Amino acid sequence: MDVEDKQTSIQSSEMSNSDQEPPSKKMKIDTNDIKGAQIETNTIRDEKNCMCEKDVGIIEYISKHNGFNAIIKQRYSDFIVNEINMEGDIVRLTSFDIPLIEKTNTNCEVINKIDREKLKEMVENKDHDTQVIIEVEDSKEERTRIHLAIRDHFPALESSTIDVDNGQQKHIKVVYPKSKANRDSRWAANRPKYCKFVLYKENKDTMDTISLISKNMRVNTNLFQYAGTKDKRAKTTQEVTAFKVDAERLKNLNDIMRNMGFGNFRYVSSPLKLGQSSGNHFTLVLRNVEGSDDQIELAVSSLQSHGFINYFGMQRFGTTTVSTHSVGKAILRENYKLAVDLILRPRDGDDKSMIGCRKIWSETKDAKKMLDKLPAYHNIEKSVLYVLSKQGSNMYYNALQAIPRNLRLLYVHSYQSYIWNSMVSRRIQLYGFKLVEGDLVLNTDDNSKGESKMDIKPVVIDEDNMKDYSILDVVLPLPGYEMIYPTNNVGELYKELLAEDGIDITNMKTKHKDFSVPGTYRKMVVKPTHVNKRIIYYNDHTMSLALSDLDILNGVEEPKSIEGGKWKALKLEFSLPTSAYATMALREILKIDTSWAHQSTLNVT
Repeated sequence: MDVEDKQTSIQSSEMSNSDQEPPSKKMKIDTNDIKGAQIETNTIRDEKNCMCEKDVGIIEYISKHNGFNAIIKQRYSDFIVNEINMEGDIVRLTSFDIPLIEKTNTNCEVINKIDREKLKEMVENKDHDTQVIIEVEDSKEERTRIHLAIRDHFPALESSTIDVDNGQQKHIKVVYPKSKANRDSRWAANRPKYCKFVLYKENKDTMDTISLISKNMRVNTNLFQYAGTKDKRAKTTQEVTAFKVDAERLKNLNDIMRNMGFGNFRYVSSPLKLGQSSGNHFTLVLRNVEGSDDQIELAVSSLQSHGFINYFGMQRFGTTTVSTHSVGKAILRENYKLAVDLILRPRDGDDKSMIGCRKIWSETKDAKKMLDKLPAYHNIEKSVLYVLSKQGSNMYYNALQAIPRNLRLLYVHSYQSYIWNSMVSRRIQLYGFKLVEGDLVLNTDDNSKGESKMDIKPVVIDEDNMKDYSILDVVLPLPGYEMIYPTNNVGELYKELLAEDGIDITNMKTKHKDFSVPGTYRKMVVKPTHVNKRIIYYNDHTMSLALSDLDILNGVEEPKSIEGGKWKALKLEFSLPTSAYATMALREILKIDTSWAHQSTLNVT
């Protein structure tokens, strides 16, 4: 899974369909990131009741330096994410040029010179009103060669065979089609079927962006593939493939889609698949930094040398007092009634429109009445309430099944993440950061990744092989029915913690296959690469302090540090493997709680 991006919270207020209403009308809380100064005004929170790091097992640190305060992601422009592809290259938007027309295997000279000139003129003028009639001999083979030549050498045009002289003769009619969809559906036989391009976006999640692209191009969203979703509240760059979509059509989106960029086009034979990335490169700005230059140097050097604990970040667990992992625990205990109630009950951190609505549920448990009052775009609650109102008030399992599969599984994954966080903290409290017998490591080519597939079996550390590994190799399991657990005291702690929650570690297969999780292994410590820093002084907290790919393409000047500036900022760059959280790397530097409850106290207004 991708960093900061795929760990999407499933609080209902974030499950909106931006293609149904302009973004400017939606003022929902975005739980994919740590809020800075831009706290939504339609949300009521009780900071004392909001989740903090310790509530989800985030407790320990690697480094010994003194931390300092700073604001994480005060503006979305403070969080810039560039995907790293499977070749290890940082994906960047550097060009809007479209590929040169490919060489074709057809001979353009099968079309006579006069007709070729007419076709070229039609393309250059984009003439929808003229048609070119090509006279051909009564030979199907010749007509086929001409059709292929038109398709390969004049792909914007459309050709068809017509009857003349009452069907006594056949000619070829060529037009510049008025329908762009029809014009671009013609695909050169020698051209690879996928257009790969770099997508740059601002303050919008990947799925919403693909939906908007599809709507503007009037094509199905299924034509697009990508390696992973990226943060909403950020400036992000990633690769996308599109099936039989012409680069020129995608380039034209640069003129009509705001805060997005489309470029670096090329044609490839295979689509991207989920997980086909090596990680992400981050350019982050910490504002209102209170640490001295020496403190900053020591903290960044420690991160570069020793890494950070690979905790699942706060965005994995939601932002309200009803955490997603509590719902996941209820599901794994097969207490579907409680799981549904947790989804629907009142909570601090809700937007105002939902307060009265949830009160109806808490007081009456009347699904139809709550559904009637439910504000738009609360899709999870809508799905659950619809089933309860139509099938019966006790159809709790069916109500959960109405939630899209990828979203309902996030509840279970959130609970697994809570257990993993808790266990890594306990393992550190027991053994520190030294390798001990009974630890697990992965002896595979995937060992550099933050998480590994469940079918990779771990190696148990013993006296003989201990010299071959380090703490950077140690993995801990996210609990599941296919997992092997450490053979030291940590394995027993897994059993005890799960038992406290009413879950049998030896029987994690539920009777419902959907909620049976096999588990996976996750690195305990991750060390960033390509670490760089810069200290910037500034006077205007609305000013962007880091350049995105689009800024660089548009010639925006690099922000300058102002001597004697009112505030200090720390600009950081580093690369992380898939599944690691940049906020947890920042936590190691700052030694502060990255939860919303703490970050909101640091806001500059």
